[in-house]
Order: sequence, then structure tokens, then C-alpha cells
Amino acid sequence: MKRFIGLMSGTSLDGLDVVCATFETPSKWAIEFAQTYSFPAPLAKQLSALASEQDNHLESMATAAIHWSEFAAECIQQLIAEQQLSAAEITAIGSHGQTIRHRPNASTPFSLQIGCPSTLAHHTGITVVADFRSKDIAAGGQGAPLVPAFHGELFQGNSWLTLNLGGIANIAFRDEHHRLVGYDTGPANILINHLCQKYFDSEFDRNGDIAQRGEVHSGSLRVLLEDPYFKRPAPKSTGPEYFNLDWLGQHGVALSPEDAVATATELTVQSIASALSVLPQIQDIWVFGGGVKNDSVIQGLKHALTKTNSSAVIRNTGQIGIDPDFMEALVFAWLAQRCLASLPGNCSSVTGAQDNVILGGIYPAG
Repeated sequence: MKRFIGLMSGTSLDGLDVVCATFETPSKWAIEFAQTYSFPAPLAKQLSALASEQDNHLESMATAAIHWSEFAAECIQQLIAEQQLSAAEITAIGSHGQTIRHRPNASTPFSLQIGCPSTLAHHTGITVVADFRSKDIAAGGQGAPLVPAFHGELFQGNSWLTLNLGGIANIAFRDEHHRLVGYDTGPANILINHLCQKYFDSEFDRNGDIAQRGEVHSGSLRVLLEDPYFKRPAPKSTGPEYFNLDWLGQHGVALSPEDAVATATELTVQSIASALSVLPQIQDIWVFGGGVKNDSVIQGLKHALTKTNSSAVIRNTGQIGIDPDFMEALVFAWLAQRCLASLPGNCSSVTGAQDNVILGGIYPAG
């Protein structure tokens, strides 16, 4: 049995998720413990600026990478000490890092996650596996999403679908040919969070309460849903460099704060529902990510499914023993384990890569 730690900090910047999982074989695993650590305010501000600005200073990016890794190391050291474990009992850390640019469709495609793996390995004394997206992009893929490969092993048959309600929403499922498919449908929490931070001094819309106070502006919603991204076929992926407050402004959205949040929430619901509407075989929709706690999103999705006469049932991944907050961190522990075992970590039918390839670079401890 080997222990791996997975680290995930998503586009919502709501904290660093740390999971420790044990692996007896590549497909037989169990979560031992997990914890979320809020970013220190200065680091969160620095990361947010790097993710949103069109041009960034190299020095700012480099220092943020070091600060992110030092913070991650402190979190890991605290957590394993609480569990009375030593660094020697952890085989490796799988670190996603913090995405500040994702441009898989650029003339020179790339995806940039900061977080210095050498710093993390040095401070923890644990081998680090990082830079998971670059190999998939080198093989002609989008570099994301990477979670569906894990779900392809987790679920059987083709009546299931997983829905990640993080900053960006993505889905994974098997089609009628039993081929694994997955892609980003568009925004989940990213626009809602940015509006809450701008107008309500809140990191997110707790329980969807702000959205419930507002009114959905149908004209603005219609214009937003006409954005070319929603009509683009898979494979596709996106991020906050595309879906942000500037994007809302470019589409002429000028609403009261409450109505803006309500309309952004309905955009999340409708863009996901549109993707689900062409998948009649789906019976179980397994949701995870921070949006699970947004009642306006969850109830909106249930209502949308009813309108399409879908019999699919929305289920929380907690029902199968995976806390919705820690699914992605678990996946990066899994990906680290696969890298060290020289096993592919992507799924080419999801990302569009030419082949399934081994993901990640290895940074030894010591």
C-alpha cells in the first residue's frame, strides 16, 4: 500500500484542497484524510491578479509560484503531523498548481499552472509530480479536463454522467459506443463568484441566496447563450481568461447586482442543461465541486431536467464515499500514482490528444 497526496486549487480561488489517499493497485484506492486551507489574503489577491490581467510581470508570476508552493508545503506538513505521519510515509505529491492561463487553441497552444514543484519537494521532503497538462497539449490535446479519465474507471456502463461545478463546469460520460467523452460546458461558479466579490464583499453566493433575491434578465441571458463557445463541438476547454466580468461587459450586460447574479446563475444552469439535453441515456448525474452547495444552481438544474422530460437523477458524490469538495484533489493523487507507475493519465477521446500519454514531471525529494 502506498500513500499519495493530491493538491488542487481551482479557478474559484476558494482555497487549497489537500487529500491523502492510499493505493493498493492503480485502480484500488481509499481516501485516508482531507482538508481545505484558505489562501492568505495577499496570496489570493496575487493569484487573482495573475489570472485576470492580460499582461503579467514575470517577477510577479515567479514570486507567486514560490509563495503558492511554500503555502502548500505548510499545509501538507500540518496535515501529516496531525495524522501522526512522516514525510517518508508519503510516496509522492500530485500538484495541479494554480492555473493562470489556459490557451489550448492559441497558435502555439499552452496551459500554464504556477506553483514551484522544486520548492514544494524541498520543503516537504516528498517527491512531487506536477505539470500534468503539458504532455497532453504536446500530443495535440486540450490539456483538460483530466478528471474524466478517473471517472471512466470509477463508473460502469454508460448511464452515468459526472458534473464538476467548480469555477468552470465540465461533464464526463460514455457515449452509445462506450467511448469516454468529457468537456467544459462553460461557467459554473466563476462569474457568480466574481460578481459577489465585486458587489457584495463576499467570495461566493452562499446557498444561492443572492440569486434568489434577483430577477433573471431574459434578454441578457439570450445574448450570453449565443456566445460561440457554447456551440463549439467537443473536445473543448476554457477558463477565467475567457469567462470573466469583461466578457459580461462585452455582451452588453448592465444589470443591478442582484439581477446580474441571478442571470449569471441561470447562464450556468442553461448552458449545462443544453449539454445534457442530447444525452437521453443518462440516468445518474453525479455532481461535485463547490457549486454543489449553491441551491439555486442545483434546483435550477432539476427544474431544467424536468422540462426536458429527463428521468436523470442528480446525486452527490458523497453517496459513493467521495466528498464533493475533494474529488479533484483525489484525482491528482491518482494521476501522480499513475505517473510513477508509467501509466497514461489522460483520455484522448476527452482531450483530443493523438494518444493516451503519461502525464506529469517528477521532482524527487532531497
